[in-house]
Amino acid sequence: MRIETMGNPAAPAMLFIPGMLCTAESVRIFARHMKTEAFLILPTLSGHYAGAPDYISKEAEAEAILRWLKEHQVTRLALLHGTSMGAEVAMEVLRQAQGSIEVERCLFDGGPFFRFPWWFRRVMEGKFTQMARLMQYDSPEEALDAMAKIHVLSRIIGKNRQKYVPVLRTMMTEKRSISPVTVRNITETCYNYQLPVFDDAMQQRMFFLYSDDEPAHMAKKRLQRAYPGAAYKDVHGLGHCGWQMSDPEGYAAMLDAYVNT
Repeated sequence: MRIETMGNPAAPAMLFIPGMLCTAESVRIFARHMKTEAFLILPTLSGHYAGAPDYISKEAEAEAILRWLKEHQVTRLALLHGTSMGAEVAMEVLRQAQGSIEVERCLFDGGPFFRFPWWFRRVMEGKFTQMARLMQYDSPEEALDAMAKIHVLSRIIGKNRQKYVPVLRTMMTEKRSISPVTVRNITETCYNYQLPVFDDAMQQRMFFLYSDDEPAHMAKKRLQRAYPGAAYKDVHGLGHCGWQMSDPEGYAAMLDAYVNT
């Protein structure tokens, strides 16, 4: 795992975990617009950067993040934020942090908190293998065109494809070879997720955000059954994690309002 930081180390700490195949640069797209003074902690997950060890599990990533927080004497997070698969890693951080690190607020954006059978996971592993190859394209526009030809992924990116170009650009700043081990394990994280148990007090600190047209939105009913005390918000027609991509300044303003309420 690689961890970068932004801001004042003396300010309240906020942890942002990027999505599958993304790096910390994808978080900077919206985080740099936040007005709240903060110490931003930006990991890039294992298997997601050149020369990285394979991604093994959300549990291993959460352990590594919590170890870094302990080493840097971070005992309190004003915000724990996860995007897409990063939301699932963030929830595991929340589970493991209980009793050691205080987490004031959590925002899970577009998390695919599913538990599907093995055969579906193998199908999606094949699709994610195709997606991983996009890292080898010469331009984000070419990568986006190739992604749109993969039916399952075209459903994820939706009709307004151009908003994903800045994120794809960050994904292609360093040529990476995503290993088959990493692809299999990120598939397991996305589609074989057992929801942890949180008490009512912790649920009241949890906020789940979805666009109503993204496939991950189907996980919302499962989450509402498990966490009835959490907050939920749907935005309309923005696609998978599309708010932070199509309107990074507006998304940052929403985060500022959330952490300051």
